Amino acid sequence: MRLLILTLFVSAIGSALPVFDQDFGCITRQEAQRYVQDFKIDIDSYGGVELCNSAIDSKKLFNDLKLIEEGQFTTSGTNRFIGDYVPQQNYFDWLKDQVRGMDRGHDIPYATAYNSWGYITMQDGWTKLSTLGRVGTLVHEARHTEGYGHTQCDQGPYQGSSVSGCDPSIDYGGSHGVEMEYYARVSVRGLNFHPAYQSMARSMLLARANWVFNEDSIGPSEVLVARAQDGLIRVKENSETQSWSWGIDHPLTYQLKRSSFGLTLLSANMEALALEISNAGIYAYADDYSYFKMLKLYPSSHLRDLEEFDFGIRRYVLGLANDQSLASFNFPQGKWGPSRPIDGLVALKTTSPLGEQGLFALYSDQTYCRLDIQSLSCQSQRMAWPSDQKSFVVFKDQVLSLGHDGIVRVNGQEEWPYTQNRSILDLVKEPTYTVFE
Repeated sequence: MRLLILTLFVSAIGSALPVFDQDFGCITRQEAQRYVQDFKIDIDSYGGVELCNSAIDSKKLFNDLKLIEEGQFTTSGTNRFIGDYVPQQNYFDWLKDQVRGMDRGHDIPYATAYNSWGYITMQDGWTKLSTLGRVGTLVHEARHTEGYGHTQCDQGPYQGSSVSGCDPSIDYGGSHGVEMEYYARVSVRGLNFHPAYQSMARSMLLARANWVFNEDSIGPSEVLVARAQDGLIRVKENSETQSWSWGIDHPLTYQLKRSSFGLTLLSANMEALALEISNAGIYAYADDYSYFKMLKLYPSSHLRDLEEFDFGIRRYVLGLANDQSLASFNFPQGKWGPSRPIDGLVALKTTSPLGEQGLFALYSDQTYCRLDIQSLSCQSQRMAWPSDQKSFVVFKDQVLSLGHDGIVRVNGQEEWPYTQNRSILDLVKEPTYTVFE
């Protein structure tokens, strides 16, 4: 099985709908005018009518509407998120009924879009999303016209804030519910969608559904994934093991990170690639789905590392800067919080050498301490970090250590049998979900 960068092979299935903006051809002026009239688009706010160039916002919007209008589904295939809230074969007409006008605004820079009595305003974040993300945004916002609002979140990045960003449950059938339903339908019932678009839909659903509902909806569990120079090894809690080999495009310079939907590869220049592992291979594409999408929505030239993690019911994202400062992303305010300079800080860890879970700062003198998540300061004395060890993970009640020599050891002693004779680069716990099983 090989690593396939999806942007390189979308043209392989000619009968499928396009996936990325650059894959869409020109549309006719008559088609563009029909879209403008059907959705009462303030076309000047989108840069005027553009028929060919997807760098212009109006053409991006036309691409999205084409995907909605021409997407086809079969009636077979079930999924927890398909509740028939929106007529499956009638997304386009349903959308026309809910949208009373569309314009492009800049009044809430950190937002993606908002709906005011049926008038949908796309914000700056919308332009940076994939076609799938933008289509999901349209479906989501249209549902608000029917009177479905959000409530405060009991968990996730908005937990404890006054922001109403969640739905009570899937069965509520709110904006999050119909957005997830679209992704589920594309994934399990799509007829003319490209496999890349379907793969992206699965990742998008998993990345969002694990926190936007106040009732657990997707049945999480964890597996351990080791990234070797020659492939990936995945070990489940029942010891079932799977292995995949990389193709020639494997980006060795990337780090493997845990993300909200599964796995993300992060480069030294803060480019994030989402990974989807299936029987067909390992797929990689721009991460518009997990919290690493913030590297795209909130670009920062000074960051050199990003870490997403859960403490209890609360989710955090921390960024480590080149100047050894640390900052936490403030989700309710949609921006990075104040940075805290930490002299000698070289890395963040979520497991200590003793197998403790939490947030730990690793310093250049090979010491570490537990960090307080709010103040980002040490809340314990600094202790020695084994100089020959890169990272630690607790799995099946065992503390596994990854050495700089590429060997995974159990409790610092014998070599872990699942990775014997393999040179391991990264060792992470991947969240997995039962919703697509």
